This record gives sequence, C-alpha cells and structure tokens, in this order.
Amino acid sequence: MKKVKRYPNLEEIRLRASGKISLSQSEYVIYFLFNNEELIYIGQTRNLLKRISVHKRTKVFDKISIVETDYKDVMCLEQGYIKKYKPIYNTTFEMMSQKRKGHRQKGMRY
Repeated sequence: MKKVKRYPNLEEIRLRASGKISLSQSEYVIYFLFNNEELIYIGQTRNLLKRISVHKRTKVFDKISIVETDYKDVMCLEQGYIKKYKPIYNTTFEMMSQKRKGHRQKGMRY
C-alpha cells in the first residue's frame, strides 16, 4: 500500500513561521508570506532566497514559512493552498478570467 504524504494546514504553517529557515535537499518549496499573522501570499520556487528578495521590493511581510516538496507535487500543492486560503496578493486563474470579462469581486485586489 502506497503511503500518502501529508502536508500541513494553515495553522501548522503559521506556527512554523519564524526568522530562521533551514532547508534540506528538497528541490522545491512552497512558501507562505505573512504580515501581522495574516497570510498574504503563497508561491513556489527552487531558489527561496532569490525569490524572497524580489518580494521584499513589492510586498510588506514580517514572517515566512515553507513546506518542502518535490517536482511532481509542487504545482498542484501551490494551487490547492491558494484556492483554499485565498491570500490577498495571489491571482488565481478564476480571478484572471473574471478580470478579463470585466467581473470584479468587491473587496478583491487584482
């Protein structure tokens, strides 16, 4: 029987957020940016330091948390977290198509 990998929920991710991040030899990470305990962005990368330095220019955040994963899970996992938690700076495919059609949801940042 194949063992199913369990990924953490938002509360577990929030508890992991700290000033220090240690990475194993994982090829990919899903990262979570928080500002005042609010989840503001979810992304995926192979080079966390480079990606975070780009975000520092455009977003205000005070904590980072990561979930290490591999190539076959990274896209599905990232989109699943975005769809479930709806961070304010993430644009999903649904939001992009609504924006193109002229439908804007009240309170959403596009």
